Amino acid sequence: MTICLVGLYLSYAGAVPPVAGPAFRAYALSGSLCWFTAFTLQAVALVLAVGQIEVPFSLAVSALVFRERIAARGAGGIALLTGSILALIPPGPAAAAGP
Repeated sequence: MTICLVGLYLSYAGAVPPVAGPAFRAYALSGSLCWFTAFTLQAVALVLAVGQIEVPFSLAVSALVFRERIAARGAGGIALLTGSILALIPPGPAAAAGP
């Protein structure tokens, strides 16, 4: 998803030739197709768990592989997103108990 957004930004800014537009659209379509396939082959909870770990994994790759630094605004957004995800998790072992 991040690659698609960066590609769209670059093509809108004129940094990428117009021929690259269809390639970015095909990449976005293939990503959606992969998500659909994952939902049909595995349990929904497992697929959503992979989707939740995507943000920290992307952050780690950008810091370790590309040597990018995280801006204060980006770190604040990540903290806000992490806090909102953790707020949705029910507390205690009673949440795991069935009816």
